[in-house]
Amino acid sequence: MIDVAVVTLFNPETKVLANLKSYLPYVKELLVVDNSKEPFDLSSLKKEFSSISILSHSQNLGIAKALNLAIVYAKSKGYHWLLTMDQDSFFSPNEIKKFILYFNEVNHENVAIFSPLHNKKFLKTNGNSNTEEDFLMTSGNIVNLNRAIKVGLFDERLFIDEVDHDFCLRLRGDDFRIIQNHNCYINHTLGTKYKNITLYSDRRLYYMVRNYLYIRDKHKKKWKNFFKNRDKYLLKFFLKQIIYSDYKKEAIQMIFKGIQDYRNNLMGYRVELL
Repeated sequence: MIDVAVVTLFNPETKVLANLKSYLPYVKELLVVDNSKEPFDLSSLKKEFSSISILSHSQNLGIAKALNLAIVYAKSKGYHWLLTMDQDSFFSPNEIKKFILYFNEVNHENVAIFSPLHNKKFLKTNGNSNTEEDFLMTSGNIVNLNRAIKVGLFDERLFIDEVDHDFCLRLRGDDFRIIQNHNCYINHTLGTKYKNITLYSDRRLYYMVRNYLYIRDKHKKKWKNFFKNRDKYLLKFFLKQIIYSDYKKEAIQMIFKGIQDYRNNLMGYRVELL
């Protein structure tokens, strides 16, 4: 059993209920931060599970703020570990059981994050295989509350995108451990698939480029190699987004707006997400 979990909702489809049920029986309490303008109806789920708490609703607070609300709340309730979930992520029945088993078996000394795989093609079927990583995406992570608080929580200036990279780099800067288990996985969806490319909306591209420039400036002295490699990756990434999108003009405009807003130190929620 995991102490507590948090999920951030933003205009979800009804299938999100099945996603939540995939891990609800395995947590003592589920915290829901609803960033939708029209609150999502959770009444049927609350009848089935009494351990659901709503932290906010009716406005888009962003991912960073939502996670910070959950951390502060969970800490006030005496919890020690927080499972962070995206609305489109879920565990298969056997995977959540294995994930908890491996989490309980790992040495928790200096561990800030324990994570499953986010791509099952790298799954290992033998033994208990853990690796130490410098960064991981947020979904499916079990986060140590005390260590998250020690590094200053999630950076709310980012709002969305690069929130996970920034948080992990600060944890590693304080010599906390980020561990990924390779014997279990979480099902996770990113963007819209076009052939082998994941496409994002022009508004998400705004936050991606602006926030990347922000965290690069923030961490580049300590993580030169990380940003050198990521510069190359993101250059190709943004070119593909423009080439293969149906909104080339809008994508280019939003990318340049992101660059301009970064230079003018205009952070937080600047472009409405639909």
